[in-house]
Amino acid sequence: MAEEEIIESADQAVRVAVSSAQQVASQVARAKLHRGEKEMAEAQTALAAQSDQTKQIRALVSTDEFWRNATPESVTNAAVYGAHLAPHDRDALGIYSTVREGAQKRWGVDVDAIYGQHGGDLDAAAPVMRARLAAAMRDGIDDTLAARREDELANQAGREAGIEENRAEEAEQDAVEGDAGDESARELHEQRAEEFYDDRERHTARADAYRGDAAAADAEVATLTRGGTQARVRAERTFPDNVGAAINRPASTTTATRPARASRSRTRTSELSR
Repeated sequence: MAEEEIIESADQAVRVAVSSAQQVASQVARAKLHRGEKEMAEAQTALAAQSDQTKQIRALVSTDEFWRNATPESVTNAAVYGAHLAPHDRDALGIYSTVREGAQKRWGVDVDAIYGQHGGDLDAAAPVMRARLAAAMRDGIDDTLAARREDELANQAGREAGIEENRAEEAEQDAVEGDAGDESARELHEQRAEEFYDDRERHTARADAYRGDAAAADAEVATLTRGGTQARVRAERTFPDNVGAAINRPASTTTATRPARASRSRTRTSELSR
């Protein structure tokens, strides 16, 4: 089975499991409210029966494959599952914490803040979380693709400049050996090389701008959501503190050094007169 099929199957399992997690959490909450021994025993039995699935989901969200193939739906479902059972199961708390940290680091989406803004109402928070994740993922992909495209154009321009440099050197050598007509060819190739170097610098600047836009957008989302109150799904529920992790972007691509024009524009009068 292909990796995508495995992930899709796992996502579907989590989506179905959310409903059972909600039922178990409600059963435990009612048992605590009524304080009946029988109800508490039944709730603990239901929680124990759910624990194997919780462990499986925790293992899933801890894999690189989950995050590499993450969708707004899969991340939201995992977060909701963990949030339902976090007060009662350490593995569920681990699910919630892992998803919270992953969403913040990768897309600047603060899960705690979203729950807090909806008073811990998971049904109300889930569609908002999906929408914010979708927007953040889409913007990140758009900016990343645009930066990659500009980097490729910059590299191509650099290669073309190198070709023109080689042709200029060949024309210079021919001129030294006695063909004065190649002097104009040398100048033409050097001019073309300069133009390609200018193109490379322009594309590199654009790539850096796209990366900057992506980083700024993520930072803005993180700033807007970081101050949200902690989510409480039930009166007795307290989620962990916000991660507050800084969004680290790779440093912008270093612009290749342009060969000094002086090294290419040498006085050839004495050579040509030999």
